[in-house]
Amino acid sequence: MGWISIYLMCSASPAQPLIHFSYCTALLTVSYGIIHRRNTLKLREPLRNLILLAVGSILLCSATLIPTIVFSRTDMVRWTEACPIVGNQRIPFRGFLTGQAKPTELAKILFPIQTSQVTGDSYFGIIPIFLAAFALFRRRKNWVVLPLFILCVYALLSSTGSHLGFAYINYRLPLWNKIREPARHLYLFALAASFLAAVGFEHLTEFDIPKKLRQHALVLGSFLALLGAGYWIRQHYETLISDSTLLIAFALFLAVLALVQLFQLSHVLVRIVLAAIVIYPAVRYPVPILKIHEGDYYTEANISSHRVLQALAKIEDIRKYRTIIRDTQLNPQFWSMNASYYGLRTFDAFMNPLPFGEIREMFEAPRFAQWAPLLGGKYYAACGDSPAPAENYVFDRKVEGCRLYSAADALPRYFFMTEIGQSYGNGDEFLDRLRHGDAEIRKLSISTKDTPAIASWLNETTTPLVSEVLQENGSANTLTLDLKTNRRSVLVLNEFYRPDWQVTLNNRSQKTFQVNSNQLGILLPEGTNAIRFQYRPTLFVWLIYVQWATAGLLAAALIWTGTRRRV
Repeated sequence: MGWISIYLMCSASPAQPLIHFSYCTALLTVSYGIIHRRNTLKLREPLRNLILLAVGSILLCSATLIPTIVFSRTDMVRWTEACPIVGNQRIPFRGFLTGQAKPTELAKILFPIQTSQVTGDSYFGIIPIFLAAFALFRRRKNWVVLPLFILCVYALLSSTGSHLGFAYINYRLPLWNKIREPARHLYLFALAASFLAAVGFEHLTEFDIPKKLRQHALVLGSFLALLGAGYWIRQHYETLISDSTLLIAFALFLAVLALVQLFQLSHVLVRIVLAAIVIYPAVRYPVPILKIHEGDYYTEANISSHRVLQALAKIEDIRKYRTIIRDTQLNPQFWSMNASYYGLRTFDAFMNPLPFGEIREMFEAPRFAQWAPLLGGKYYAACGDSPAPAENYVFDRKVEGCRLYSAADALPRYFFMTEIGQSYGNGDEFLDRLRHGDAEIRKLSISTKDTPAIASWLNETTTPLVSEVLQENGSANTLTLDLKTNRRSVLVLNEFYRPDWQVTLNNRSQKTFQVNSNQLGILLPEGTNAIRFQYRPTLFVWLIYVQWATAGLLAAALIWTGTRRRV
């Protein structure tokens, strides 16, 4: 269960639950070690199981976990409320204060008051908090109670951010300082408090309370004082459940509990009645349930985008190029996400995180008159009050209320180059020349280090190029071409250059060049040639094999263990 749960968590890529899980595991392990520090026999087996859980989980999650760790260090960017974060750049402290609760708003753990929390919800209820407090009487019988109680209190107070100083502590804890919104710690509070409430319920429905009547009276008195303070604070807020419902339920719970202790009622029906009283206020909590027709998909701006994209998808050559879409109502990243359903290629992407180089160059491309056509930006759809594009785009037609422009000099998904226009030292130098209009997109721009090899390849002949596409096939990550040319040239694939692109020429591996700053080029000889481009991230593929092998071994081990126990 541990292996499967951790694998599902990592595959879903929720960093915050994974960080919370790591800290919870560490806290429980240290607590168990301290409690049983003198009994090596009790430590040996749990420690062995924990190591097996860790090793198996890392291997199962390797395809998700390891590439994230490797690539996020340098060239990945994440968007936060404070600012974009590149690689391991430190998140500004102000990013950890979004949605922090005021100390007085902690009264919401007892009363469902309306607050400004944007993430998480601290409401837990009067009776569950009452039960969680009495769980401390089980700390000797159940070693996990005390560490979970500490974790519960710490997570709750962390939701106040800088008001009680916990944000300053959390900002310096490794990994924990990746969780920005303080209210996200409330998920951890709810899980720990739920366990403690269950333990407290078990304790209070047994018959050993009279033996420790003084201690129980002290806890009850402290809780009533806390309840009074919370009720006083609650008067300054609107509430989602009437006070009478909450307080009558609590009084009824105490009355039934007193009868249980007085007459030693142990029937299972009594526990069911008590459990029903605990649950009733939670059932009354008005949880907002969003209906399908109220979702973002059905907003007029989104529905309109689908109508436009359906019309654009009917243009014959549009999939050979990229489309720029600007709208005053819908973010270009949402347009990009919707466009992918119609097989349309754009410059934006709706993902977080993303490679920083791609964001810097692809997202910015539509701003430059020459850069967008070089990267295949032939079509420009201006919707709503969006302004017209640069001069190299001319009006084409109206599409579902949007103005569609096209650029005659835009380059398709793949093309041939026979002339070298300029060489550059790095990508920034190339972009500077584009900004100043010094680059010629009909000639090949190459890196200084590749100039000798490419120049000698192209300069051996000056015959005008004549080309013919004999066959073309493609999929999500491959493009296969059968081409016929009459001279040497450079075949350029108009996709963002990554080392993971693998190219074969007539079934032989071919060296790739990074041309035009971020495109993929190969040296193409004259004659008939079969070329195959495939995006194949080697590290990820090998880790998939590791994942499969680990899953097979774990399945075999579980079957063997089960068979052995049955025998």
